[in-house]
Amino acid sequence: MTTIFISGVFNVVHPGHMRLFKFAKTLGKKLIVGINSDKLNNNLKFLNEKYRLENVKANRYVDEVIIIKNSLEKTILKIQPDIILKGKEHEFRENIEQKILAKTGGKLIFRSGDHDLPNFDIIENTSLELLDRITLPKDYLNRHKI
Repeated sequence: MTTIFISGVFNVVHPGHMRLFKFAKTLGKKLIVGINSDKLNNNLKFLNEKYRLENVKANRYVDEVIIIKNSLEKTILKIQPDIILKGKEHEFRENIEQKILAKTGGKLIFRSGDHDLPNFDIIENTSLELLDRITLPKDYLNRHKI
């Protein structure tokens, strides 16, 4: 049985995730989705892990959902998936999964799960660091000596 693994935060399961899950099922029999725990997310999440788990679990393409509590590496080594599927946006970045799969003999595949929600990246990629960079009102006040 071919096992496919996808991991992420999944604050909102959008149409791009749906297409990614659907494509994953064409690659093998069992789709396992790992949700980063609140601890691993360093509080960079909107919904707590239980709600995110419920949302992904409700997806008809997903066979099993787990919360990644310790590390992605330990989780992958335990599951030993045949394929790890990631979004195309990760293709030219460093991917720890590639190093792990070299040990287990699995394969890393990238696929676009494009979505049509124009400002969705703002929601998904919001972090405390980004919020710290929003200084427009402060700069305006300083410039005008208010």
